Amino acid sequence: MHDVLSALERANLIKATADRPPTYLPARPFEEVTLDEVLAATRRGGDGGDLSYDRIPAPEGIDDVLHAFTAATTAALSGQTIKELALFERALSNRAMASHATEGT
Repeated sequence: MHDVLSALERANLIKATADRPPTYLPARPFEEVTLDEVLAATRRGGDGGDLSYDRIPAPEGIDDVLHAFTAATTAALSGQTIKELALFERALSNRAMASHATEGT
């Protein structure tokens, strides 16, 4: 967890408070931070080094799958912000709760 928090802080996506232990706050408004930025920061790694797929030994053929996954993820997240994701998740949750409520009646 520390590596991920360090990576996000170095990417200027979060800031640690002076509290001990620290609390982490957004460094920029959620409507300005893209999911691409968060994913790129976490893949670059924290204090422990690079967390990207290229640093993990894998059997032959896995690299092709991982590169396809990366391309699909990048295309799906392109330009989407943290705020948009949060609003989307909330809408899904509200829809699920409404569906569950009507099933019980």
